[in-house]
Amino acid sequence: FDASVVWSAGKAGFHSTTPELEPETAAFEDVLGLIREIREAMRTPAVDVHFTSSAGGLFEGQEAVNLSSRPVPLRPYGAMKLHQEHMLMERLPRNEIAIYRPSSVYGPYFRGSRHGLINHLVSNGRRGRVTVLDAHVMALRDYVYSGDIGRYIARQIHFGLDPGRESPVHFLVSSRCASILEVVGRIERVLKLKIPFRLDENFGNHRNITFGERVLPVGWHPSPLEVGIRQFAVHPEG
Repeated sequence: FDASVVWSAGKAGFHSTTPELEPETAAFEDVLGLIREIREAMRTPAVDVHFTSSAGGLFEGQEAVNLSSRPVPLRPYGAMKLHQEHMLMERLPRNEIAIYRPSSVYGPYFRGSRHGLINHLVSNGRRGRVTVLDAHVMALRDYVYSGDIGRYIARQIHFGLDPGRESPVHFLVSSRCASILEVVGRIERVLKLKIPFRLDENFGNHRNITFGERVLPVGWHPSPLEVGIRQFAVHPEG
């Protein structure tokens, strides 16, 4: 391919409402239009598209998700991601697209950007601040290190998409779930300090989200949780 488009954008998060998400789908619509113009100008399908979706948003409340599991989003955020996946697959040949479904992502971030639970725990823990949890401490989640995701997508772009693959979907998950309480304990061991936290019952985000090993794509090697936390804790901000 002569050009690669990577779409991993948006300020909305897991708890966003439908009106808050509408600008994101509109922006994605514009991107697809731009890709169409590029393809027409080059007179060849010389553009591959790499789209970041959300395994957690699509499969919230499901456990041991496998390749036969059907996405049933429970929130507008998951519904938006699934809709954008369908937009991409309807408008471009499947051998020219890749859809990545990461689970709960953590890792270095830019100041002011949106970040998840582990980032909040590390950042607040260093400052002695209390982290407000939006899920029960025993809720199971699947955590993946952002650096692993970046390296995997970079390899897909560098070596090209496999034309013989059955599906454009890549589950970028660890398949090794951990409770939030376990995550807190591991961060405390890495940082060697106590992490204060409290539960906000108003969120009601208590469902488990876990994935089986068979969804892992070839060439994807997620870091163990504590290894990823140690990499991230050295330089938490980009």
